Amino acid sequence: MKQQEHSTEYDLTVRRRGSRGPLIVFLHGEDGTARSGPFLEALGEHARVIEVVLPGYDGTPIPAWLDDMQDLAFFLTEWMKREAASNIHLVGHSLGGWLAAEMAMLNSTRLASLTLIAPGGLRQEGTKLFDVFLAASTEVARASVRDADLAAQLVLDASAEDRADLLLQNRFMTARLAWQPRFYSPRLAKWLHLVALPTQIIWGAEDRIFPVGLMAAFESRLTHSTTHVLTSCGHLPHTERTQDVAELVRLFTRGFPS
Repeated sequence: MKQQEHSTEYDLTVRRRGSRGPLIVFLHGEDGTARSGPFLEALGEHARVIEVVLPGYDGTPIPAWLDDMQDLAFFLTEWMKREAASNIHLVGHSLGGWLAAEMAMLNSTRLASLTLIAPGGLRQEGTKLFDVFLAASTEVARASVRDADLAAQLVLDASAEDRADLLLQNRFMTARLAWQPRFYSPRLAKWLHLVALPTQIIWGAEDRIFPVGLMAAFESRLTHSTTHVLTSCGHLPHTERTQDVAELVRLFTRGFPS
């Protein structure tokens, strides 16, 4: 009987910034790439930055083969191999932080370090996540940051008619990856401790989406990690405290071979 062939071919959308310094690959969160620009521009002043648009987000095609975070981790690990990239500083926010952890757990040979910004993927007793699937997009936007002016702008963006289809697709993709169990991987919980990469974990002290108590679940498993809790900051540290987070990444990646 002929063996069934499976194709995971996909034309991945990436954006590049910077021309010198360490190589940083950035994985965005469930909100897509709309708010990452200033942060990545700041990183690009001192590093070569590749922003990955995750498949199915921001209007990109939805691959038929993509069922869960493990599929995405395998695909992006193979993409790094095809790119012949090495000494990568992998930076991920929220869902992208969860993905970065999955990739490091799967195969870290091409990675130099991890930076996890308010990542999903684990649970911590006594810490309850905000359910982004049950709340309206405007409610999620309002809960994502501490700064009132920024929250108002995010709410306007979330209610803009010309962005409705894109935001709906982003939400659909997030549900496909993180619906059940909610933003959690039992596999990650069991095996993340095997990751020996230098890791920094960054969290907003007033994160209402993934409360800062969740940091303990990552810190206890990643024995080579350092942590930074940013005051007056919610779930989007790279947006709300752009220069501070960029500086943390710059200092952390300095001194590695490039």
